[in-house]
Amino acid sequence: MSLSRETSRGVATVRQLCKALGLSRQAYYAARREPGPERERRPRSSRPGPWATAAELEAGIRRVTGDNPAWGVRTVWATLRREAVVASRDRVWAVMRSPGLVLPPVRERDDWAPRGQVKVADSNLRWASDLTTTCTRQDGLVALVPVIDCGDRYLFEVGVSKSQESPVVLGPVERALGREFGQPEAVPAELELRTDHGPQYTGADAEKLCACWGVEHSGHHTSVTATLRPRPLLIHHTSQRRGVPRKSNHGKHEVRL
Repeated sequence: MSLSRETSRGVATVRQLCKALGLSRQAYYAARREPGPERERRPRSSRPGPWATAAELEAGIRRVTGDNPAWGVRTVWATLRREAVVASRDRVWAVMRSPGLVLPPVRERDDWAPRGQVKVADSNLRWASDLTTTCTRQDGLVALVPVIDCGDRYLFEVGVSKSQESPVVLGPVERALGREFGQPEAVPAELELRTDHGPQYTGADAEKLCACWGVEHSGHHTSVTATLRPRPLLIHHTSQRRGVPRKSNHGKHEVRL
């Protein structure tokens, strides 16, 4: 069926015709356009790389969240990456969101209760280490790396350095292990090292250290400095704010236990 623009008063313009029919001019011209040949759709090629399949990713996510129900998307994603289950963080979030494995925001939780804790019942069951920073007048930003026992809260060592590279950050852990046990054979089989997912703790250096000393390495989002707040680090000639030193140190040599 064709639409004629001829009228008793002459030829109507496209604007007049569209206004009378309640159409847009774009729709008018699109309707007049002849349909072209259908383009053949090519099958989508698979993405190159060691990407996990949907089944592998879902199985890995359910395994990790089953053992650690309080873990969020970033922690689950980093744990899977360490286990060679490679996927983007957005993809992990999408898979966790569909079956309801993502925790709702704190303001939307009715009866929220902690689902895990860092503290353990006895000594030498779980050690923890973390990296925080403080500013000094002479050396600028310096890194503090505490190593504590999560059972009796014993502070083995605090490393202080300008560098934040992996060997320096892991140095306090290695020195504490050597001082406490002497050799890898004396390390208890149940000892676990708890850290966050910072790059110093997820790389090959941390994996090699834990394998050398026979220590199980687990990641968590809880900051070790937060566990020290009831007994904060005492910093020489500094003011305290929630256990974190402020800009009062002259240099890194003034940071003391």
